[in-house]
Amino acid sequence: MRSLRSRIVMGLGLAAASILLASRAMAGLSIDPSSSVNAYAGSIEIGTNATDNPSTIPYDRTTTANDVSGSSAVQVNLADSSFLANFSAKLIEPFNFTSGNVQLVFTPSADLSYNLSGSNTETGSSSFHSFSVDLTDLTTDAPLFNNLQNSFDVSGETLALGNEGGNGNNSLSGSLTGTLLANHQYSLSIATEMDGLPTFNLASELPFAALQGPASSGSVTLGLAATTTAVPLPSAAWTGLGMLTAIGAFLKLRRNAAAV
Repeated sequence: MRSLRSRIVMGLGLAAASILLASRAMAGLSIDPSSSVNAYAGSIEIGTNATDNPSTIPYDRTTTANDVSGSSAVQVNLADSSFLANFSAKLIEPFNFTSGNVQLVFTPSADLSYNLSGSNTETGSSSFHSFSVDLTDLTTDAPLFNNLQNSFDVSGETLALGNEGGNGNNSLSGSLTGTLLANHQYSLSIATEMDGLPTFNLASELPFAALQGPASSGSVTLGLAATTTAVPLPSAAWTGLGMLTAIGAFLKLRRNAAAV
């Protein structure tokens, strides 16, 4: 009887272990051809623009715009487990601006949990500093997260995702974490901008050569993970559980009878 009970307990242990297993395989992600990466440096009238169109995963490329007025670089890394965008910019001449933009359109093949994080930091002195991120379900036209932060006439400022840290127009809605549904199309939009008057260096005899413009750098990460799905209890395990219950009751009766 003990041998039979041991076998049943062992079988139930294996069944219970299978119950604890979860479906954790990462979903395949498809990138829409409409996705784009854009870097710009210059004035409103003229400047240098660079664009790339990521369409496959994995993807890792830096898009750079270099102009006499400044420079802008946007590095994008796409993988099944995360999307990463790094931004950097520098202004040299006055009355110009830089921008970096990412527009990713993608579709997961299974439900995924997401986690957004990031920030953008300006060093120097700029007349305008902007940082915005938007995540939207295009299938249902439902915004999941939106954050816009604008500042005017700032020096050494960091705008962190999920806050309203700008001294100008700010807006925040949605959640930095949540779930992306299988076969839904999503859009992740990221935009940075910096413009202003570079600081004049009085120690130099060449005013324009001495202009030290502001710089900015930052990043945004969209972390992705498979959602956990419990494995149903096999019918054989329910049968074994019933047998174990019956054996336990029988042994209890025997012990009670022996005690009489």
